[in-house]
Amino acid sequence: MRRNILAVTLTVCAALLLTGCERAVNMTGKPVEFSAGISDGRSESGTRVVYGEITGTGTKSQSLDWEIGDELTISCAQCESKKISDYKVTGVTGPDEDLKSYASIVNAETDGIGLRWGENVDHIFYAVYPSPAAGSVTASLTGGVATGTIPASQPQTPDLVKTMMMTATKTWKEDSFKNDENKVLLEFKPITTAVEFTIKNGFEGSQSAMNISSVALISDGHALNGGFKVDMTKSGRSGRPLTTLSNATVSDADRKVTIDFGSTPASVAYGETLTFTFFLNPGNESEINDLTLEIRGKDANDANLMVVRRAKLADNSTGITFPTHQKTIVNGIVVPESIIISIDNEVVVSPWIDGGTTDINPR
Repeated sequence: MRRNILAVTLTVCAALLLTGCERAVNMTGKPVEFSAGISDGRSESGTRVVYGEITGTGTKSQSLDWEIGDELTISCAQCESKKISDYKVTGVTGPDEDLKSYASIVNAETDGIGLRWGENVDHIFYAVYPSPAAGSVTASLTGGVATGTIPASQPQTPDLVKTMMMTATKTWKEDSFKNDENKVLLEFKPITTAVEFTIKNGFEGSQSAMNISSVALISDGHALNGGFKVDMTKSGRSGRPLTTLSNATVSDADRKVTIDFGSTPASVAYGETLTFTFFLNPGNESEINDLTLEIRGKDANDANLMVVRRAKLADNSTGITFPTHQKTIVNGIVVPESIIISIDNEVVVSPWIDGGTTDINPR
C-alpha cells in the first residue's frame, strides 16, 4: 500500500515538473526583437523591397530585396505602453538562389527601445513598408489598417522603387515563449501593382533618335493614382489583405499616371530601347483591362513640334488584363517613324503593339 502511494506521489511530481517546463516565459516589459521576411501566399519566407533578378520560364519570379536603411512601422495593441514604433534595416543577407534576402531590424526612434512585450497574452503585430517617414508612398498605420497614396507624377529615379508598398501581419501566441522563442519574424506581402514597359525606336526610314518628353498610362474607369486603404484584418485578392480605394468616385485626374522626363527628353537612338515602370493604385481589387499607353515627344526635325500618340493596350474585347498586387512586363513595343512624327491624339488599337506581356510574381 505504501509503495502505491509513493508511486502516485512521484507521478504527480513528475507531472508538475513537466508543466513547469512548458510554462510561458514572462517577457513583460522587455523589448520585442524583430526580423523581416515575406510571404506571397505561395512561397516560403524571404524579404523583398527593391526589384532584383528575374528567373524562371513561363510564369516568372522576381526578387525583391531589402536595402540597409529601409524604414518600416510596426504596431501592436497588446504591447506595454507604446503601441506603435518605427524600425529600420541594419543588415541584409542574400538574395540567395531562391530569390530570398533577409533583414535585421532595429528601432529607429530616439529611445532606441521601441515596442515592449505586454502581459503573457497573444500579441498581434501589424507592419507597413515604407514607414511614414520614408519613401514615395505617403503611408500611415493605425492598428491593422494601413493607408497610402500613389503619386500621379512618377519621375524615374532610383527612389521611386520605394513606391512599392508591403504589409505584414503576425500573431504571436502566448505559448511561443516556451523555449525562449521571442524573436518575431514579420512576413511581408507586396501590395503595389506595377507595369514595366520596354519600347524600341523603329525609325527605319530616317534612323533618327526618338526624343520622348513623357509617357503615361490612362485608364477608362480605374483609379491609377491617389489614395488606398489596406485592411490587414480582412482577406482580399491573391492571399493579400483587403485593399480598397479611398474614394468611392473615380475622377478624370485619378485615371492617369505620368512619367515626365523633364526639360531634357529621353533620347532613344534608332534600334535602342527605353524601359520604365508605372506604379498603380492597388485599391483596384479586380484586374485592370482598360489601359492606354500615351507617348509624348519632340519631332526629330522640329524641336518645337510636340507629338502625341496613344495606343490601346487592353480592353474587354482583347481579353488582356493586368493583375493587381503584382508586376506585369510589357515588351515588344516598336515605335515606327510614322507614329512619333505625326500629331495624332486619337486612340489607336495596334498594329504597332507587337509583343506580349509577362506577369511577374514578386518573391
